[in-house]
Amino acid sequence: QMKNPLEHIYASEAYAKAIKDGIDVNFGDSKLLKAWLGAKALSQTAKTVYSPQTHGRNIMGNAFIMLANGLLPTKQSLAKAMKVTSAKLVAGRNNKQLGEYMARMQELGVTDSSIPAQVIRRNLQSILKDPDSYLEKTGIGRGAKKLQDLYQAEDDFFKVMHFERTKEAFKKTYPSLGEEAIERMAAQRTRDLMPNYNLVPKAFKALRAAPVGDFLSFPAEMTRISKNLVKYTMEDLGNAMKVVKDADGRVISTTVENPELLKSATKRLAGMTTVGLAGNYGVNLSKELFDISDDEDNSLRMTAPNWETNQERIYLSKINV
Repeated sequence: QMKNPLEHIYASEAYAKAIKDGIDVNFGDSKLLKAWLGAKALSQTAKTVYSPQTHGRNIMGNAFIMLANGLLPTKQSLAKAMKVTSAKLVAGRNNKQLGEYMARMQELGVTDSSIPAQVIRRNLQSILKDPDSYLEKTGIGRGAKKLQDLYQAEDDFFKVMHFERTKEAFKKTYPSLGEEAIERMAAQRTRDLMPNYNLVPKAFKALRAAPVGDFLSFPAEMTRISKNLVKYTMEDLGNAMKVVKDADGRVISTTVENPELLKSATKRLAGMTTVGLAGNYGVNLSKELFDISDDEDNSLRMTAPNWETNQERIYLSKINV
């Protein structure tokens, strides 16, 4: 039987609220602002959780981030990610071992940190004290909650896979380290290299109340991830090799001291390069395949809405004249 370390420990209402809210933004008790946040939450939900296209984009975006990390799924990581996802979505699929693993993922900060899902949840909490309990009261509400859980599970699927793949690599890179140390290192990499609402700066979290723009936390996270991808790649390349220089700073010799770390770094470098070039390559290749000229492409841009004018297109067929 598990012992609750917080048993018989009490806190004032203000202190308990501070613990519950953590580092999130407190917008006060303004009824007008709460009504605005509630309306914005409904709009955001319609454009994300209730949109099949956005679910597809969410999955595709996470797949590209995994590729930028230089990570492809293995049988073990894919199986673990599928088990966690199914346990969250389908009743009766959980067990003690899987429950302990899911709790460990939450403890390490790997799962339950989807940016759109958490932004919507925080906005809904402005008008509902407990959004989850409220949604459970009606059939429509339970269906809505299932869609929210699905959106969160899509993120968790890739984060668990990232964690497992990183853990596999670290076991080969640092064979002398114990399981606990490997898990914490892998979790740190997953938090640093995958979108995580809990790590969004407070100023960007506050922008969820702004009258313009939605999910501004996401571009902030993509900037953080891009910086960390470069940082970890350079660090791993430097730690994997020993460079000897002369008094004038010229390189005399280079020796690989950790081949596994070098392999991980080069895979990540290849992944970043592939993702960085794939978009333009796909656009140009599709235009060549279907014999679409630049003039035709520009003409099509002019017929699109203002917000899509400068959006690149990958063509799936010839232009019907």
